[in-house]
Amino acid sequence: MFSVTLAYSQVGINTANPQGILHIDGAKDNPATGTGSIAQQANDVIVKQTGNVGIGTENPTAKLEISSGLAGSSGLKFTGMNSSSTATLDASGLGVDANGNVVVQGTVQKARFKGYVSTYSPNLPANNSPDSGPTTQLSFDENFDVGNNFSGNVFTAPRTGFYIVNTHLLVDSSINWGLEKNELYLDVRVDGNAVLTNTNIFSVSSSTAKEGPSVSINGLVQMNAGQQLTVYAWMFNNNIERKIGYYRTSLSIGEL
Repeated sequence: MFSVTLAYSQVGINTANPQGILHIDGAKDNPATGTGSIAQQANDVIVKQTGNVGIGTENPTAKLEISSGLAGSSGLKFTGMNSSSTATLDASGLGVDANGNVVVQGTVQKARFKGYVSTYSPNLPANNSPDSGPTTQLSFDENFDVGNNFSGNVFTAPRTGFYIVNTHLLVDSSINWGLEKNELYLDVRVDGNAVLTNTNIFSVSSSTAKEGPSVSINGLVQMNAGQQLTVYAWMFNNNIERKIGYYRTSLSIGEL
């Protein structure tokens, strides 16, 4: 009769004190008992009873855990792939979470808004002062609002970053312009403070204008998450209320 006895044991290479099923001590510097220091573990490779593999650590908490020993360095390198490699279409990017786990990064949908003034109201109030005047907050009807960040004529930044803003104001045709100088002002404000401004100072050659003046702003705005953007205008207009031209007065905002 033959008898076969199977024994389960741990295997250590360069160490008589293996801490897993297979433990390789590259520098032969592990202690005779207990676990090694961080410096001693840095040159180790281990396979645990759970099937987890550790490189540079004796206690891997994932199927493969690498500890490079250097802050900000993963210790993982792809020789055949780098930043110059051709990107794969329809592929998701990878990132790391707060615990260092490799995860698929979520796709952030950038904020996009476009709207028009679709009625004559609100108008630019009568003003006979060339130095200041009652301001009017422009009211826009949404053409589209990706992310739903625009409400009540206020755009709220969903994230801290840069936003490209393009706004155009047209004053409707009118009579009784007079021949003297008129002034049209347009402001983009963040939390009530003007960050982009433009002015059109003009005169007319007759008392009747088939089309009124216009003014535009196209610029880059830096906003923190939660800050609010609004558009205001005012006009020195010979003390006559002027109508805002609809559909040609617009606002677009794009998150970069």
